[in-house]
Amino acid sequence: STPAVVIDERVVIKGRVPSKGEIMELLKV
Repeated sequence: STPAVVIDERVVIKGRVPSKGEIMELLKV
């Protein structure tokens, strides 16, 4: 899956919008 999809999945799991810093951390993985 693409990084965008991974972020979307984590946002749904966490039930909130991630901060810019959290998005950058997710993109590093």
